[in-house]
Amino acid sequence: MNRNIKLLCLYSLGLTLLCGLPSCQSNKQQTEQTEAHSEESTDSEQAFLSHDNLKAAGIRIGKLEYKELSATIRANGMLKVPNSDKGFVSSLYGGVVQRFLVHQGQRVARGQAIAIISNPQFVQMQEEYLTTKSRLVYAEQELRRQEALQHSEAGIGKQLQSAQAELGALRSRRASLAQQLRLMGISPDKLSIENLRSSISIASPVSGVVGELNVQVGAYVDPSTPICSVINNEALHLDLNVYEQDLPKLKVGQKIHFRLTNNPSEEYDAIIHTIGGTFESGSRTIAVHCSLEGRPTGLIDGMSTTGLISIGEVLTPALPDEAIVNYEGKDYVFLQLSDDPAHSHEHDHTAQDSAKTNTQAEATIEANKHTDTRTDHIHAEDGHRFRRVQVIRGASALGYTAISFVEDVPKDASFVLSGAFFVNATLTPNAGHNHAH
Repeated sequence: MNRNIKLLCLYSLGLTLLCGLPSCQSNKQQTEQTEAHSEESTDSEQAFLSHDNLKAAGIRIGKLEYKELSATIRANGMLKVPNSDKGFVSSLYGGVVQRFLVHQGQRVARGQAIAIISNPQFVQMQEEYLTTKSRLVYAEQELRRQEALQHSEAGIGKQLQSAQAELGALRSRRASLAQQLRLMGISPDKLSIENLRSSISIASPVSGVVGELNVQVGAYVDPSTPICSVINNEALHLDLNVYEQDLPKLKVGQKIHFRLTNNPSEEYDAIIHTIGGTFESGSRTIAVHCSLEGRPTGLIDGMSTTGLISIGEVLTPALPDEAIVNYEGKDYVFLQLSDDPAHSHEHDHTAQDSAKTNTQAEATIEANKHTDTRTDHIHAEDGHRFRRVQVIRGASALGYTAISFVEDVPKDASFVLSGAFFVNATLTPNAGHNHAH
């Protein structure tokens, strides 16, 4: 009977173990799935490359360097021509346009004729000048006669005074008409009845390039209607708008590199020659005037620019340009992760000890995990694992770019120095598992 009781107890214990085994296995698998999901999320920014991959892609690994790179201030601006080197071509007198002597885009010199206009009043003014000139001769003779009579006490003082007044008025009128004729481009000294002119030429006030012609032949123009504009692009200079906090860093003679907004591929140079003393209207910026170096072509008044003002050499952490990759609008470098084989072996022994104390099903699960861990360790010995780290770009020179890290990194960390584009291309949403094989 005692033997039967013992068998019944052993049977009950076996049922208990068998009933509890699936539950243990289910909880163990759930824990492993949670840990695997966490590891996959953490490794989404990581990539594994074997030694063969590194060699084939020409990827170099090294430490962060410190380089003396030029610190710069970025400022927006515009190319401008001083008002003294551009102007409108207009007539001091109204008239009808007979013809143009130049075309748009043509270079002209100061005083060169641009257009011919005509008006009957031009003839009347020349006629009045000649008439005044003739009357002036008679007035001078009359004054001498009255002075002679007055000297012989035969004349009348009132008539002498009248002759003097008449002569003075005619001289003033002649001088006024002569000046007006000169403004028309007509020489009073060469004017005669035989060479009266009904048309005059309109001259350019400055040297430069002719802009768009605003009127047509046959149109009437008055002094308030410009015929065209003339701009001297050789006097072009750069105006940059610099914020007040950056003003103490600037001085006359500093070099500037700038690019056109619509053509950022080409770079030009300029030198600061004047720093403004007042704020620009509607902003807290100060105008910095710069003269262009050399004789650049293709630049015209009104072009928008972006300038970089050099403020000296600064010792800053830097990496080669090939170490930085732009991904989804942000800049990244690749940090080499350290591999710790000792940790893997310690994990192996722990797994083996645990397997000895569990059931056969638990031992199978731990054996599979042990196999995965050894596989990771073998891969770590055959290559390197890298993590993508965001940085902010700084100044660039001689193939190096200054960087600042968005997160903390170890002081003695190693980075991918070349081929960052290739490393970035290996990343996928499952990079933590797919690229380890």
